[in-house]
This record gives sequence, C-alpha cells and structure tokens, in this order.
Amino acid sequence: MVGRSGGPGSTLAGLTQLPGRPADTVGPVEIPDGFTSMKLSSFSDSIGPIYVRETGALPVFGLRISEKHSNTMGQAHGGLLSALCDVTLGQGIKRVLDTGQRGVTASLHVTFLRAASIGDWLEVHPAVERVGRSLVHASCVLRCDDKVIARAAGTFAVQ
Repeated sequence: MVGRSGGPGSTLAGLTQLPGRPADTVGPVEIPDGFTSMKLSSFSDSIGPIYVRETGALPVFGLRISEKHSNTMGQAHGGLLSALCDVTLGQGIKRVLDTGQRGVTASLHVTFLRAASIGDWLEVHPAVERVGRSLVHASCVLRCDDKVIARAAGTFAVQ
C-alpha cells in the first residue's frame, strides 16, 4: 500500500523503518507506478522531488513527504503545500495556453483540511476551470491515501 508510514518497524519501499529515524532516511523512496521525476526550475527542485504521471489532458503530480517538507509537528508544512499547488497549477494551465503564452499567478487560495505526515505519498490533481483572454482559473485537490487534505483555487494572468 502506498501512503502513510506506519511508524517504527513499518516498511517503506520494502525496507524496515528504524525507530527514531524519519521515513526519508531509510533508503530508496517508493514512487507509485506511472510517475516519473520532473525537472522544472531550481525552486521546484528545492521543494521536490516532484513526480508526474500523464493521465490525459492534465497530469497528476506527486511528492513523497520527507523530513525537509515538515513542520515542527512532523507534518507537511502549509507553505510546501501552497507552493506545490502553485507549481502544479502553473504546469496544468500550460497545457491549455497557446504556444508562447504563459500564466503568472495572480491569486492563490488554499484550504487545508487534513494533515500529511512524513512518509505520505501526496498527489495533486489539477483542473482548469475557465480560460479567458487575460485570465485562467484553475483548481486542484491534494490527496493522501484517497483522503482530501487540501484544495486550492488559483487565478493566473495570461502573458
């Protein structure tokens, strides 16, 4: 099962997680089938690694929560989740813009519903709601273990 590590003695990528060690230090990180690493920018590399799975018109993005992504409570930091929404929505709207156009974030609203912990596999499912001449409206849902942990809505200025 991909998702939350079960704590001490549980396995992640077939390796035993030792008590007191964060999930990202046990060895290779398990990535679900169909996802591949993506390189976008030095910023996205710093919050990643971010993975992508092509699923049709819009891709699904993924990230394994590690210690570098966590707050003092061992949960994914809200700033990480917000940045991930911004990056993945931007990548999603690129699919619907004309060649040479780009979208610049004008507004982003994130609603946090549940926590994600170190070791969780997080997926971001983007949707483009409306494409206008000067603005694109998009949204996304962040999921861990089929539970919605956050939703975001963004408006992007077309340039």
